[in-house]
Amino acid sequence: MLPDPITSSWTSSKKFFFRYAFVFIILFIPSFSFEHEFLPDPGKFIAPFFESLAAFTGKTFFNFSPACTYEIQSDTIGFYLHALNLFVISLLLAFVWTLIDKNRANYQQLYQWFFVFIRYYLAMQLFSYGFNKIFKWQFYLPEPNTLYTTIGNVPRDFLYWSSMGTSRLYVVFSGIAEIIPPVLLLFRRTYIAGAVVALFVMLHVLTLNLGFNISVKLYSAFLLLLCIVLLIPEGKKLVQFFFSGKTLSLEKLQPAFSKRNSRILLIVKISVIAAIILDPLSLYIRTNNYNDDLDPRPPLHGAYEVKTFVKNSDTLLPLTTDEYRWRRMFVHRRDYLILQQMNDEMMSFELFTDTVRKKLMIKSENAFSYLNYTERKDSTLHLDGIFFGDTLHVELEKVNLKTLPLLQDDFEWAIDE
Repeated sequence: MLPDPITSSWTSSKKFFFRYAFVFIILFIPSFSFEHEFLPDPGKFIAPFFESLAAFTGKTFFNFSPACTYEIQSDTIGFYLHALNLFVISLLLAFVWTLIDKNRANYQQLYQWFFVFIRYYLAMQLFSYGFNKIFKWQFYLPEPNTLYTTIGNVPRDFLYWSSMGTSRLYVVFSGIAEIIPPVLLLFRRTYIAGAVVALFVMLHVLTLNLGFNISVKLYSAFLLLLCIVLLIPEGKKLVQFFFSGKTLSLEKLQPAFSKRNSRILLIVKISVIAAIILDPLSLYIRTNNYNDDLDPRPPLHGAYEVKTFVKNSDTLLPLTTDEYRWRRMFVHRRDYLILQQMNDEMMSFELFTDTVRKKLMIKSENAFSYLNYTERKDSTLHLDGIFFGDTLHVELEKVNLKTLPLLQDDFEWAIDE
């Protein structure tokens, strides 16, 4: 248990736990790269060392395959090995710290700064997650190929992501729910309330990640851990308040700085808070994209039904037994061309669109094909050219995706027809 900050003398176990928690959290946060708009990213320089250490641990103690990813990102094996390494390293450093500083009565001042650091870091991450949802950058509208993939063929994580993307109301509500706790965390008088709300928000996020097999499980678990660390000193009182109905009287968190320097540090505090809020917001300001659903899509983006398919001068009929003929063509916003065959299997290619010469360059591994395209006013698209050795002439009709049931804005208070 973390010690009470106002106690003059801490027990040996509390001092050791504080040392361990301090070292682990301080090492974990800057040890991997986290992109920011203008705040520094120390992980960009520190991560290579810890990735090498993770690779050493994986190969030496676990005999992992050389094909394993040791980069510290998402839920790679390297990230899990990194967390294991930090667990051991922090334990060793906590023991060394205890031997060197065993006569100290408490770490009251360091404790105050440590909590400020955790509160601000947690607030910054929650602001980032919240804004991502409010502006629909995280849960965006499903891509055309996803809309035409049968539900049984969609992985759980992608199915959840796509379902969320169809409801702007729910996504924005989720984003607001994630922005409330960081606002409370930024101030000493409300940080406990902020930590309680953040605890339930991150518990929900971690459960979703586990239940739908969404990546960043480890990192969301770490953010949940930070919420718990903030609440441990008042844990007993909070349990009594929620489960026994007793009046809650919390100890006031003391300022981390003396009154002598309060003016200067107040300016610093305001600047830091402004940076914490503006850093994630500046992405949307810079791109002028405050609703990703309305963001312009690339040329030819959408779904197309194949009407006529001519291969090497032979017209192929739309038979489900045909393993070559296309059923539909999709242009993905991330510059992918996806072809749905007659048996509904999907083939994906990298796509480069030349809107001046009206050409599509399609890449499959190290091979390239080029197709000329012509758009007609009647929503038809004509493709001509050599497609990986075969001469093709394809006539397609663009689908109005807004007519699909999943993208309808239907809302009913009553279920009666």
